[in-house]
Amino acid sequence: MNDTVRGTVEMSAAMAILGTIGWFVVMSGQPIMDVVFWRCAFGAVTLLIICACLGLLRGGLSLRVIGLAAFGGAAIVINWLLLFSAFSRASISIATAVYNTQPFMLVGFGALFFAERLTLTKLTWLAIAFAGMVLIVEAAPDAGDVGTNYFAGILMALAAAFFWAVAAIVTKKLKGTPPHLIALIQVCVGVVMLAPFANLAHLPADAWSWAMLATLGIVHTGLMYILMYGAI
Repeated sequence: MNDTVRGTVEMSAAMAILGTIGWFVVMSGQPIMDVVFWRCAFGAVTLLIICACLGLLRGGLSLRVIGLAAFGGAAIVINWLLLFSAFSRASISIATAVYNTQPFMLVGFGALFFAERLTLTKLTWLAIAFAGMVLIVEAAPDAGDVGTNYFAGILMALAAAFFWAVAAIVTKKLKGTPPHLIALIQVCVGVVMLAPFANLAHLPADAWSWAMLATLGIVHTGLMYILMYGAI
């Protein structure tokens, strides 16, 4: 399997996992800040175990790599906070559809920063996807299932997509660094960023909430970001 096909398969798998994240966020029943904190915490433990098993913790990383990965981590955390906040405002389905403008932004950044060619085929598929997204967004206000502040939710989802694209471009700058290590540094940054704001004095009291949070950390962070960064 060549790199392009492998990258396509990995990104498709990552996007399929991403499409289910809204349900787990809502079902956890926790404040957004706490959800993102625990996602980072469970993700950090998962990725630490994976990196240790693969022997990736033995070699050192340059300050440049650590700094870039940390910057990408800050962008990822902001992206999660914005996306999860958009769910209650524009509904899970609409926020997720708008959030999936990520590829448009990533293609634009790739052309701007890496001189990647914008082929006719690529532009055609992007145009079709963008048209579909616009139709979904325009139809939603009449669908009766929108959240508390539809347009604020749309803007939050777009901003979340922008910060995801920033993190992805930073990751591309780290080519040659194992994606497991990049993701580990990023979620550790998230733990440090959010620890002062998370409600650690009142932890979830039921097993269901912990199961939702653990799934967000293990599957939607550990597994998904290894696939996503490997693809990028």
